Amino acid sequence: MDSSLRSVYDVEYRTVGKEDGVIRWVAAKGRAIFDGHERCVRVLGTAIDITRRKATETSLRESEAQLRLALNALKDADRNKDAFLATLGHELRNPLATLCTSMVLLERARDNHAVESKARQIMARQVDQLVRLTDDLLDVSRISLGKINLRREPLALDSILAQAVESWTPWIELARQRMELSCPGSPLMVYGDSARLVQLFGNLIGNASKFTSEGGRIDVIARLEDSSVVTVVKDSGIGLEADQLVRIFEVFTQIEKPLERSNTGLGIGLALSRQLVDLHGGRIEARSAGLGKGSEFIVRLPVHHAMQT
Repeated sequence: MDSSLRSVYDVEYRTVGKEDGVIRWVAAKGRAIFDGHERCVRVLGTAIDITRRKATETSLRESEAQLRLALNALKDADRNKDAFLATLGHELRNPLATLCTSMVLLERARDNHAVESKARQIMARQVDQLVRLTDDLLDVSRISLGKINLRREPLALDSILAQAVESWTPWIELARQRMELSCPGSPLMVYGDSARLVQLFGNLIGNASKFTSEGGRIDVIARLEDSSVVTVVKDSGIGLEADQLVRIFEVFTQIEKPLERSNTGLGIGLALSRQLVDLHGGRIEARSAGLGKGSEFIVRLPVHHAMQT
């Protein structure tokens, strides 16, 4: 065996400049030559600064990770789109089928005023449902495109909530549910768009009713907390799992089994509610102790300055 032992090295390491304190990456390649006593007597090799290359590699890895996240998001969006389209077809088919049946009843019962009256009532409810679905779709699109302008004015939230409750009272009674509105004695003032706030709280009340069984309870509670007017819509319905508490406000994503329940809507009511809250400078959150334990939707809106003086 040759008395000189040869050892090849190929390493990358970081160094800190003595003068400027800058951290740099260095790539070193070469060969160390040892004598017969295994002592290094000479080194042949090169060392080059690869700091830029390392930065580029790090940037590429981050870009790849972001790309993977974007691709996963696109896949989720595609699945959610398919679920939405299935739900849309289901939600439109039900009222349209009922309308067709009611038209047949009207045609056959021209002299039966009781049947005619009942058929007209059914048709009116189904048309109202179609209008609600269409309005929600249009509003989500308008807000996303920035085409909704709020007509703000000082408002008593008590009156807004009373209108929202009134708009859903017939549906609540039809489902044999109990609903109570609780507000403090003095008015709670906010600065907002009356029609949009009624729509916001109507969506929350309607959602509570849809996912609460017959005989269940819905409470709408308003109070003042520091510089916010807080409204809680609480129900005794099916509740939410922990991972749904955030996702439920995303457009369409809360629909996991779209055809499993009837009359659950398109899954955009809560997304629309969040958008309306954002436009008013507020916050919305969902709370639930779990499945079967009901839900709470809490809306915080800035108090109008008239109450702060």
